[in-house]
Amino acid sequence: MPKRRPWIIMMLCAALLAVGALRGAYAEPAAGRTEPNTTVRKFQMTSGKLYELVKYGNRQQSYYALRDTKMWLKQPALRMLGTEEGWSALEKSLERGERAFTIAGSGSGDNGLTVAASQIRLASDALANPDSPLWQEYKGIVLEDLGRLSNAWKSRLDGQGGGSEGHAEMSLLAEHWTLLKPAALMTRPRQTVEEVEEKVGYTARLLQHANNEHFHEALTMQAIQSLESSMKGLFEFGTINEKPVIAADFPAASPPFWIYVIVWFVSAVLALVGWRNYRGGQNGVLIYPRKKQPEQKLGVVRK
Repeated sequence: MPKRRPWIIMMLCAALLAVGALRGAYAEPAAGRTEPNTTVRKFQMTSGKLYELVKYGNRQQSYYALRDTKMWLKQPALRMLGTEEGWSALEKSLERGERAFTIAGSGSGDNGLTVAASQIRLASDALANPDSPLWQEYKGIVLEDLGRLSNAWKSRLDGQGGGSEGHAEMSLLAEHWTLLKPAALMTRPRQTVEEVEEKVGYTARLLQHANNEHFHEALTMQAIQSLESSMKGLFEFGTINEKPVIAADFPAASPPFWIYVIVWFVSAVLALVGWRNYRGGQNGVLIYPRKKQPEQKLGVVRK
C-alpha cells in the first residue's frame, strides 16, 4: 500500500481555504442585502394595510393591524435603518393610534387614528424607498399652503383684511406638517427637521397675536418667508451636494478585504512548506533521486 504524502493533504486544505474565502466574499454581502430589504418591505405592507383599513372605517381590523405594526417596531433588524429620532416619532404615532381606540364613542377617536396611520405609512415608505419617498409628494401641497398664507397676509398689510384666512391656512399647514414629520425625521438630519418645527410653531404663535395693538405685522411676513425657505430646504435636501441621513442597507456580514489577503498568504505558505518538507525528507531522512546501479549478474558486479 503506497505511503500517504502529508504535503498533498496540506495543499488540498490550502485550496479549500482559498475557495471558502472567495465564496464568503460574494455570498455574504448578498445575504446582507436580502434580509433588511425583506423586513422593511413587510413593514411597509403592514403599515399600508393599517392605513387602508382606517381609511375605509374598518375599526375592528384596524385594531389588529395596529397591533401588528407595534410588533414590527420592535424588530432589531428594522431599527437598524432610519434614525433614532424617526423611530421615537413613530412610537409616538403608535401611541396616538392606541389612544384613539380607548376613546368612548363610535367616531370620537377616528381623527387621531387617521393621523397615526398616515404618519406610520409615510415613515415606512421613506424607509423602503429612500430615493423617492411618498412624503416628498407633499412638497407642492405644503408650498401651496405657504403661498396662500403669504397672499392672505399681504392682503392684510394692504388693508384688505385676510386675518381669518391666514389662520385657516396656517392651521392646514400645521396639519400637513404633523403628517410629514416622522417620515422627515427618518430621512433627514434632526437639525433640519427641528428648524422647520420651530418655525411652524413660531409663525402660528405670531398669527394668534395678530390683533394685538402692539403687534408688528411685518414680523409675521418675515416669519412666513423664513418658514418657506426652511421648508424648501427640507424637501430639497440631498438633491445637489448632500445625501439623506439613512442607513440604506443592513450592515453586510462580509469580512474586510485584508482577511482574504491573509488567507491567500497562509495558503501559499502551507503549500511551500509541504513541498519543501517533501523534497527535504521527513523525520530526518533525506529523499534524493535514486542513483543508477551498475548491472549485476550472478552476484558479480561488472565494472
